[in-house]
Amino acid sequence: DLNVGGFGNLSDLFGMFGGFGGGPGRGPRPRKGENLKRRLRLPFADAVRGTTVELSIPRRVRCGVCGGGGTAPGTGQSACPDCRGTGRMAQAAGGIRMQTACRRCSGSGRLPGQTCRACGGDGRSEREERVKVRIPPGVVDGNHVRLAGKGDAGRSGGPDGDLFLELTIEPDPVFRRDGRNLRCEVTIGLARAALGGTIRVPTLDGETQSQLPSGTESVQNSRLR
Repeated sequence: DLNVGGFGNLSDLFGMFGGFGGGPGRGPRPRKGENLKRRLRLPFADAVRGTTVELSIPRRVRCGVCGGGGTAPGTGQSACPDCRGTGRMAQAAGGIRMQTACRRCSGSGRLPGQTCRACGGDGRSEREERVKVRIPPGVVDGNHVRLAGKGDAGRSGGPDGDLFLELTIEPDPVFRRDGRNLRCEVTIGLARAALGGTIRVPTLDGETQSQLPSGTESVQNSRLR
């Protein structure tokens, strides 16, 4: 073996340019589908409690006619006439004979049949798909929810992309968030504040009663567990 510039032998060097060939190329590599991003508005109560929502998401799925191959059914594939199915072409440079990937078949050694009319050869088609999304309790504005495999379909057998939902929480006219707590304001009369007694307090589940101590001052905090 001849050592050239630190390479073990000439085959290592030529391997950088596509190798010596001798068999069909591997064809297109599997590629993961594109990720999708959408915004989702949630009512305040649903963000606090958690909920399940059903969405209609437009995405690219594998073509139902050609199965994602991009070739019309029944037309099949044929050996590339330029490289005779090897996927490699011989080239000479500076007295050295090298093998490079065939340009016509991109190194696959095969030429596709007729283009699938349903997807135009892309192997994917647009479709509205219904998906159910579980929103965990306690999400806040700007949180993301990831749905694995709900993005665009992959190519050449690659996995599907993911769907990312960015959450926007609608404000509530009564409540506001304070960490994991909720705050609201309750207005009472002067006599009730002085004497104390039972008052009605709003919650996410409806009104409840709370005992107000006598001598309550303005802007005083009271907690309901």
